[in-house]
Amino acid sequence: MVKIQYTGDYDLAFQTPNKAAGLNQKKAPSGDIWHHLDNYDPGTNTGTMQFVEQEAHRGIPHKDGLSQYKLVIGKAYTHPARFRSNKTCP
Repeated sequence: MVKIQYTGDYDLAFQTPNKAAGLNQKKAPSGDIWHHLDNYDPGTNTGTMQFVEQEAHRGIPHKDGLSQYKLVIGKAYTHPARFRSNKTCP
């Protein structure tokens, strides 16, 4: 599990925990995925991500940190590729 700063950007949301976990790549290894836990903290704009198997992730209810972030901030996470951004994690 890795604590992250919420950014509103899906790509950064996955690069950041990869970097913190020592994975030298932008995406999770094949067959795995990062899951936002339901512990978004609006005071610090942080939350926890947990590494899970992609197949198991499909069965996890998604009332998670992203839902909490959207409720507090009023904006959903986006995919920067839609806007032709080339971002890297801080």
